[in-house]
Amino acid sequence: MPEPQYEARVVPYMQARIVNLPAFVQALDIMLPTEVVFNVTDETAPWNGGRFELRGGELTRVVQSEAPAITGSIQAFTQWLMGYRSLDNLLLTGDLTTADAKTFSLLQAQLPKQKPVLADYF
Repeated sequence: MPEPQYEARVVPYMQARIVNLPAFVQALDIMLPTEVVFNVTDETAPWNGGRFELRGGELTRVVQSEAPAITGSIQAFTQWLMGYRSLDNLLLTGDLTTADAKTFSLLQAQLPKQKPVLADYF
């Protein structure tokens, strides 16, 4: 249609945010056959950003690693790790980037399969 009569917008009503990424990942109890690296940017909480290596279900800060890496903002990691958006979707939109999507697909299989619900209203 040359001039649509309606406009579609997504307006978030509530948001989630991971403020302690290592503790959150440990609670997920993720086990992978290989190490992976999360390169996270978090402008609001500097302790929550940086390079983290996931090994044996534990996420620890590292300076350098040869493991496959995935890069993005804490907002993108929150959406992915909480099951709100899939890895494929975040890679397609460029919110997350990696050169080894297959390795991270193994991690995707261990994440929650349903969208998060914030049911406590006050």
